[in-house]
Amino acid sequence: MYLQLEKEIHDACVSAKPFSVSKLTPQAEFDEFVKLHSLASRLFEMQKSNKVPYLYGNSTKDSYNLEPNALENFEVWLQKKGCKFPKLTLKPSEGKGLGVFAKDNIQTEELIASVPKICIMTANDADDRLKRLFSTDPLLSTVPSLSLALTLISELLKGVESKWCEYIKILPRKFSIPLVFEPEDVVDLKGSIIFGDVIRDLKSNLRHYIYLSRVLQKNKFKSIPAKNFSYDLFRWSVCVVMTRQNPLPIISPNVAENADDSELNPVRRPTSELALIPLYDMFNHTPTHGEVSTFYNPESSVSETYAPADFAAASEILVTYGKRGNSDLFLYSGFVDVDWLQYDRFTFRLSIPDVIVKEGKELSPIEKLNIKRKELLQNVGVLSNGHFELYHPPLTRSQPLLIFCRVVVMQAEELDELLSSSIESAIENLQNNVLDPAIMKKALEWLAVRCELMIRTIKVDSIETGRNYETQQVLKLRMVEKKLLQVVLDEIKNIK
Repeated sequence: MYLQLEKEIHDACVSAKPFSVSKLTPQAEFDEFVKLHSLASRLFEMQKSNKVPYLYGNSTKDSYNLEPNALENFEVWLQKKGCKFPKLTLKPSEGKGLGVFAKDNIQTEELIASVPKICIMTANDADDRLKRLFSTDPLLSTVPSLSLALTLISELLKGVESKWCEYIKILPRKFSIPLVFEPEDVVDLKGSIIFGDVIRDLKSNLRHYIYLSRVLQKNKFKSIPAKNFSYDLFRWSVCVVMTRQNPLPIISPNVAENADDSELNPVRRPTSELALIPLYDMFNHTPTHGEVSTFYNPESSVSETYAPADFAAASEILVTYGKRGNSDLFLYSGFVDVDWLQYDRFTFRLSIPDVIVKEGKELSPIEKLNIKRKELLQNVGVLSNGHFELYHPPLTRSQPLLIFCRVVVMQAEELDELLSSSIESAIENLQNNVLDPAIMKKALEWLAVRCELMIRTIKVDSIETGRNYETQQVLKLRMVEKKLLQVVLDEIKNIK
């Protein structure tokens, strides 16, 4: 029975075409999500006797389900390990899970937290057998987040013997990212390009689980017994890593270049690895605080966080998660900010039809034009069939899309002129607004029509009351898409 389910998952996750060329209708995408979710549910049901007690408790609504004194014990653990955060305390944050709060007034650029390497978890903290697997396995050596997820599982299974036991106890049991959504949560996502990303992540998660379960069964690791490696546990660990991972610079000895005694003279070169950084990963996000305010000092092996703004005593300390759009925040952090569009983008699926040349059949005028359009796009390094990003204005941020729009409205004479010029000249003309003004106007009109069409397909104008948190984030994302398209439309009208 399990082998049959394993085969069904494999077939469902590897047979479909990439979404860059997908022509699935919104309903077909939804049906595919339902199918994948059903396979995952069957896997859960089949493995329900293998549940790790930590992931479950008395409450089914509390994402954290903390044990009594868990936060206090975590703070004590941090201090014993050498963490310094004298003006900070940890407590629940309304609507955000847990958060970091000021105990006293804090000034901008004040050092508020330092976390030494001994507290930070990376894949290099796994046992020797797992580390060898991470470096030699074709999947794990290319997807470092999976190695970190397996390291977290191995520590969880140690229970109180793990040096990260108090940290693991305050990690959320449940998540609100699309990877764990139910079908009813994503109904309103139909028609959004992000739905393809949601399905891609779910496929990857299922496929990776099947692959890694086979690897663990074959190698019989004591730190992760195959019998304990359930899909529920694996998905939980992936969610932890997906929502909390940070790149950590490291210094490693390498052979020096351009040195006579290079084999004997190692030099220190910075590289990086993914890490879970206790305390730092509890700061919640705000887009208004500008630049990232946490840095890792490889010389002192300490992660240091500086206040990105002034904070009054008792207020929550918020930091920026970087220049990330709402689609990324939705997929990998589980929330959407409808009032902040600066880093957002809307993805169009656009294509110029392929032309099939048959002997004895004359090509139509539009087919001849499409051949030239595809050739010109290929020459300048722009896709003629795929995804194109429309970024928040100014429109110059969306160059590949603008080039596509300009080429798709060109007629034979303009196409021939650019095809006969050098590639450098063609790129210069297409990028820098030196084309015939009539072409520029037509290209903007072509783009405006597509923006208007997409706006009409998004039937969301407000967040309905009574919907669960997951559905509310979906509705917010659709509102963000709609607002971004309208902002672009307004700019096009100003240009024209």
